[in-house]
Amino acid sequence: TVSALRNQDGRTTGAIGIIEDITERRQIEYERENLLEQLRKTKERLEIILHGASDGFIIYDESFRFLYIGDNSAERFRQMGRDPEGLIGKVLWDEFPYFVDSEPLAKMQEAMTQRVALTFEAVHRERWFSTRCVPTAEGGLAVLSIDITERRQAEERLRELNEELQVRNLELDAER
Repeated sequence: TVSALRNQDGRTTGAIGIIEDITERRQIEYERENLLEQLRKTKERLEIILHGASDGFIIYDESFRFLYIGDNSAERFRQMGRDPEGLIGKVLWDEFPYFVDSEPLAKMQEAMTQRVALTFEAVHRERWFSTRCVPTAEGGLAVLSIDITERRQAEERLRELNEELQVRNLELDAER
């Protein structure tokens, strides 16, 4: 800020000014803008990953209320006749009572209460899923489910073929 100094006649005889060093404030503003941009890019990448994943992804709070439902899980809920957006904030077993006495819920509760990550396989609606449960920093649980039905069917077919091979080997040994 600069102000003119005037004499009795009103003529300018000098100036007085105040200078404030705003370097630190500008540096903080610059760093803040950079951090916000990094945060925006990270959020964008995370959303691409979560929405683009072909696997099911759900986040629950500490009371097993739905906080987030990924696109693939949302589609599964729609196929079951459920509105995924309507599930947000609702408790898992209130919305799916059949889930109460299930092995998957027991495993999810174990991961939640013991605050450990764990993986299990279970069948749901005639499909096999490998499910990974990871406690969140906020006290909830992130759940990633991968449809492994084709793999399980291939394993079963391999087991059957091995059994057939053993029978054939025994038959060949008996013929000798």
